[in-house]
Amino acid sequence: MVLSEMHYDVTTATSGEKAIECLQQESYDLMLLDIVMDDMSGIKTLAEIREIPEISNIRTIFLTSSSHRADMTEAIRLGALDFIRKPAYPENLLSAVQQALLVREKDTILAVDDDEMSLEAVQELFGIRYDVRCAASGAEALREIGKEPPDLVLLDLHMPEMDGIEVLHRIHDMEACENLPVVFLTADTDSDTEAKLFKEGAMDYIAKPFVMQVAMQRIRRILDLKH
Repeated sequence: MVLSEMHYDVTTATSGEKAIECLQQESYDLMLLDIVMDDMSGIKTLAEIREIPEISNIRTIFLTSSSHRADMTEAIRLGALDFIRKPAYPENLLSAVQQALLVREKDTILAVDDDEMSLEAVQELFGIRYDVRCAASGAEALREIGKEPPDLVLLDLHMPEMDGIEVLHRIHDMEACENLPVVFLTADTDSDTEAKLFKEGAMDYIAKPFVMQVAMQRIRRILDLKH
């Protein structure tokens, strides 16, 4: 009712299966999805949708009363753009919908780490929402950026041959990359390291092992500021 009154064309579905049917029959810009449903949970519904190529990229907001951390973590992994708590205030609902419809094509993240397992983890966790490219060394990262600058760099602090700080300096010395946001991934969380990273020009840092919700929120905030 709220969205229709604001001149959105709204279709409703009362189950996950019916939602998938609707998406396969017509083109939609956004899906509002509950988590707790009788036939198939919203998490399972979105997981199935992500496996169907023609509808896999549907933008999704969860409209739910669930507050389970596991649900939120899995929803983020599946590329959910936002969460709206039930009962939703109309102004909150409208704001979230408007923001979701303004989301651009996938931003590109370059992940730089000499640990292959770390790169695989970043690819798996962030790959649904972002276009993730990987580099196993500072030199490889600089070559990748020279070919096509990403929207953001996730950079390991401790790497052989060229550490993260040197890579950061070289990135900001490259033409048109002086304002490219760089976020460090590091297990060093002491105050001296934190102060040094910001002094050298880092936009932020994420502590290893990272909490996915926190990492997602920080990256999203930085990319929103960049745009």
